[in-house]
Amino acid sequence: MSWVNLHRICEVIEGDVGGQHELEKKDWVPRDKLDLFGRTANSPEAVGDAARHGRQSGEPPKEPMELYEAQALIKTLVKKWLESKGNLK
Repeated sequence: MSWVNLHRICEVIEGDVGGQHELEKKDWVPRDKLDLFGRTANSPEAVGDAARHGRQSGEPPKEPMELYEAQALIKTLVKKWLESKGNLK
């Protein structure tokens, strides 16, 4: 799973629950980790050509998230989301 695809999954879940703020309220994953994930995924300085954006907007994260950490974060997020739908126990 690439940074782009992981971020798309996050966006689908965000949209389903009513937006970023609503997702953060769910407390399914730590807010700071979710923020770091987004900042890292968008940062060409942090992840190079794998980033969602081609040029840096703002400061890159000082300690970017590793791809394996992002994959685990999104896996947890998907699990919690599906549980909330009653599709997974």
